Amino acid sequence: MIAVVICVIMIKVVPGRERPAYSSLKAIDGVLNLYHIFGKFDFFMIVEAVEPAQLNRLLDDIRNICDVIEARTILMGWKSCLQNIAMPPVGANCSNP
Repeated sequence: MIAVVICVIMIKVVPGRERPAYSSLKAIDGVLNLYHIFGKFDFFMIVEAVEPAQLNRLLDDIRNICDVIEARTILMGWKSCLQNIAMPPVGANCSNP
């Protein structure tokens, strides 16, 4: 089994340049999902990489897009490990009277 690292990247772009930035970001190899969000960051991206060098290239590709102002990466873990985690339903630990 190949271990694949999963990362979340929060991306801020030049105001008014969200559409072209979205197209450029979506075209990067390794992007699983890309969401336009509101707040400090403009995009929430989920990526995967097979090795650290591939992840570094992916991050360089993001930072080299001229509309990207800032990118923050959160390493989520290895896909083979994440698939084995059983998440309880939302609110499962809440007790309602």
